[in-house]
Amino acid sequence: MPWDVARTSPNRRLHPAEARAEARAARGVALLFYRQVGAPVMEAPVEVRYVVRRARSMDDDNVIAALKPLRDALFNRNLNGEGITFSDTPSHLVNGPVTFDIRPEYRHREEVEVIVAKRRGG
Repeated sequence: MPWDVARTSPNRRLHPAEARAEARAARGVALLFYRQVGAPVMEAPVEVRYVVRRARSMDDDNVIAALKPLRDALFNRNLNGEGITFSDTPSHLVNGPVTFDIRPEYRHREEVEVIVAKRRGG
């Protein structure tokens, strides 16, 4: 989905109202793409991996925090009425690795790929 994680990074130090607006925008993009891929539903537990594509690298701890609005939108059917899993609690989903694809051609074309799979042993 087209999203630059720098927009929701804690390093931006936005006014709280601006931070809420960016988080709301991220949730909106996530739900739009969730619907466009057919609104999939999976039984818990699942493992979620993320591929962050952008032109410049970021600290992984900031990226993990920046992914929160996307995760909240995609994995909380209990709250939103739609989502891949009922909840984003550890009994429903585990975050897998976050990987980076850093290339100049992603400048102004940043994106996040979300890969969801049934958790092994779950």
